[in-house]
Amino acid sequence: MDLLKYQRGTFTIMASAFVGSYVYTVGRLADRVNNNDLYPISIHYYTVHTITALFSACVVRHVLQLAELNSMHLLFLLGFVIGLAPDLALVYLSRQAFAKLKVSYGRSEPQDIPSSLPLYMIDDLTKEKIDRFHELMIDSAQVLACQNPFLLWTRLPYDLGLLTDWIAQAQLYCLVREEGLKKLRASCVTDIFDMHTRLTCSGAGPEACNVLGLDKSCTESLKCQIEQDQSFVRLYQVRAALIRTQVDLVK
Repeated sequence: MDLLKYQRGTFTIMASAFVGSYVYTVGRLADRVNNNDLYPISIHYYTVHTITALFSACVVRHVLQLAELNSMHLLFLLGFVIGLAPDLALVYLSRQAFAKLKVSYGRSEPQDIPSSLPLYMIDDLTKEKIDRFHELMIDSAQVLACQNPFLLWTRLPYDLGLLTDWIAQAQLYCLVREEGLKKLRASCVTDIFDMHTRLTCSGAGPEACNVLGLDKSCTESLKCQIEQDQSFVRLYQVRAALIRTQVDLVK
C-alpha cells in the first residue's frame, strides 16, 4: 500500500468533511441569528457536529480502503456529504457494522421490530427543523406527540399554532403508523383532530375505520381511545383556546 497516497486520501476526506460541516454550521447560525433563536448551548451543539463529522469521515476512509475505493473525487464528495449530515453517516455505519458482526446481545431479536417513528413523516419538518428539535431531545414522533406546546413555544422560534399542528400530526402518526397515515392523508385526514372529527361525525366514523382496514364497529372504541389520551386532551384544550381567541378577534 502506498502510504503517502493513503495519507492524502485521509486528509482529503477529513478536510472535505470539515468544509461541509463549516458550510452547514454557518448557514444554520445565520438562520438562528435572523430568527433571534441563538443560545449558548447551540454553539456547543454545532461544535460537536463538526467533531463528529471529522471522526465519521476518518472511519469511512478506513472502510473504503478495505473495499479498495481510493478515488480522490469520491473521497472529496463523501467527506462533504458527511460534513453536512454526520448523524446519518453514523446510523448507516452502525447498521452495517452490526449486520456484518451479527450482534445478538445474548438473545434473538423479535421478527416484528417496532418502527422508530421518524420526524421526517411530519409535514414541513425539514432537516433544519428536526435538528432544532434534537437539541431539545425530541428525536421521534412519539416524543413529539407527548410534548406540551406551550413549553416548546418558549424555546423555539415557531408559531404556537404551527407547533400544535406538528404535535397533532405526530399523535395521528403514533396511532396509525406509516401505512395508515398514507391512507388517511389521501382521505384529507392530516392530524389527530381530523381523525377525531371523522369519528365523531355521524356516518363518517365507519368510513374512516374502513380506510384503516378496521371494522366499522370499532368507531366508538377508537374515539374513546383518542379521548382518553392525556396528550390529546391537553392539545385539544390548547387548540380550542386558540380557536376561541380567533373567533373573538373576528367579532
